[in-house]
Amino acid sequence: MYIQGNAKKYSAFTLIEMLLVIGILSVLGTVTASSFSGLQSSITLSEESRNISQDVRNLQRSTMLLERGSNERWLYGIGIDFSTYEIDGEYNMFKWCSQYSGYGSTKTRGELPDFDSASPVGINNGYLPVSDWRDDCSIDEPTINSYLVEWDTGVPNLTNIGLDPAIMTDVTYLLFESVSGRAFFYDLSGELLNYDSDGEMIASPVDLILQMNTRATTKNITVKNLSGRILIDIQEDE
Repeated sequence: MYIQGNAKKYSAFTLIEMLLVIGILSVLGTVTASSFSGLQSSITLSEESRNISQDVRNLQRSTMLLERGSNERWLYGIGIDFSTYEIDGEYNMFKWCSQYSGYGSTKTRGELPDFDSASPVGINNGYLPVSDWRDDCSIDEPTINSYLVEWDTGVPNLTNIGLDPAIMTDVTYLLFESVSGRAFFYDLSGELLNYDSDGEMIASPVDLILQMNTRATTKNITVKNLSGRILIDIQEDE
């Protein structure tokens, strides 16, 4: 007599089911990685824009509370050099040193930095001397022209890693005037922007606009002419 034993049943996934699960996990992994990457870029963008804004605010505050060294020439102000910003996202601080040892000359009392109202605005009257950089502002070094020196704030220059920086206007140099804290803009050649040859402000002055891009977000940091007020505008790509 043949007695049938209890049959054992085994459960398992078919190949199609396994491929389906692997496909779903791949899609979820891609979506998660993309979301994380976007979040990381957004956080980086916020940090970088906050750092730039803070540097600009601190710079303006420093010029209004400027303490000139006993051996330094009169300083027209402290500024930021954005000439390489479009390339590497970096910028440098600088001082604009007068050719005069102290306050009181026609140009140190001018309505605009290094400007004598008796002559029209030009390369030797109101322009930023971007081609003349020195080591310091010492009054012991004879000079007949104003000049620039790099200003070490003790803080490393900001580098926008992973971002795509671009200057949206012709403004390359930002200067905050000593004591008053007024903001003046200059192009790559040092030409004073927003003022005519008589030193009068034009009808439609430009602002300094720094654009920072990630894959999905564009952030514009605007520094207003004269006041130096900072505005931040965020645009999400559709």
